[in-house]
This record gives sequence, structure tokens and C-alpha cells, in this order.
Amino acid sequence: MARRTKRRSRVSRKRSRKSRRRTRRRRKHNVAPPAPPAAPVMKGGKKKRRKSGGRKMNAFFKIMLDAKKKGLKSFKYNGKNYMGKPHPKLGMIYKKA
Repeated sequence: MARRTKRRSRVSRKRSRKSRRRTRRRRKHNVAPPAPPAAPVMKGGKKKRRKSGGRKMNAFFKIMLDAKKKGLKSFKYNGKNYMGKPHPKLGMIYKKA
């Protein structure tokens, strides 16, 4: 049968003045931690390949991206007009007119 030991509670004990001074000095004189070692150079092994291809692009998206690259204000798809509004990060955002 396992012997049970009494758990000690973590009560903060009062440290001597000398002990407190010692830790203060250590903290004060701490130098910045050393820089991590440089990453090891890889030798040999196989290169990882990226997956190419993927899913076919939607017909609407093909036309929309084409218009975006050309900077067109609007384009037509399935007999509907889509008007573009300039956007600072995305270039152009198209919505049904």
C-alpha cells in the first residue's frame, strides 16, 4: 500500500534581509540572455513538393479576376452587370448592379 505523505502548503516564509539583498543583486546584474544558437544547416534529404493544380476555378471567378487585373469598372456574366468599387487592399470589389 502506498504511503501517503502530508502535503505542505505554500506559505511564504519571511526571508532575512541579507537573503533579500542577495537576490536583488543577482537581478540587478543579470545580463541579457544569450542569443539562441544558429539554425543547423540541413544536409541531404528530400525536398518537399507543393501540391499543384487543385480545384478548377468557377466561370464567374475567371471573368471577375480577368476584369480585376485589367482594372475594369464593370463586367457582364450570365446577362447580369457587375459594377466594381475600388478597395485599398483588394483592388476592386464587384457587386450586382
